[in-house]
Amino acid sequence: MEFKILGPIEVRTSLGRPLALGRRKQRVLLAALLLNTGKAIPSRRILDWLWGERAPATAESNLYTYISALRKVLGSPSRIETGSYGYLLRVTPGELDVTLFEDLAAQGSRRCPPDAMTSRSNG
Repeated sequence: MEFKILGPIEVRTSLGRPLALGRRKQRVLLAALLLNTGKAIPSRRILDWLWGERAPATAESNLYTYISALRKVLGSPSRIETGSYGYLLRVTPGELDVTLFEDLAAQGSRRCPPDAMTSRSNG
């Protein structure tokens, strides 16, 4: 599976087929989980991100609905874990575009240190 957050949020299957991510708040929820991959996010914080101070009385049940819908979209209920500390999205190495970018940038930095770039442009 591929998760893309550099640009419009997008999820693609291993065969490259894009998945329908649903409503706006559901996409915001996925983006928040992806930006915090591997970390449990308390539901209170998620509610704040989704509604701010204007959360409706049904916000918590709506959150459960969005989580459930995302689990179905992702095809794996275990991808999004629920625990005493909140919600956690499991992403394997190579699935998230931002971490791929960071890894490639780090590789590039190791191969060509910044001072080498400066001396090339001055030469």
